Amino acid sequence: MLKKKINLEKLVDCVGGKMTLDQLSEEVRNLYQHRNPEYTIITIERDDTIKGMRCTLYIKPEDFKKYR
Repeated sequence: MLKKKINLEKLVDCVGGKMTLDQLSEEVRNLYQHRNPEYTIITIERDDTIKGMRCTLYIKPEDFKKYR
């Protein structure tokens, strides 16, 4: 667990949208295989506009740009 506060606006949201837990697990696996970020922040929140749970994965901009 990170001991410092992270400002999500300073991170890159590389994956986001309505996902099941299986889809979220697959996206995390892909993220670590293809980007190998130092850390990942995952938010899961109820979104009534999509009638489900919205998941977003955030990584540092340096990690996002590293493998472009």
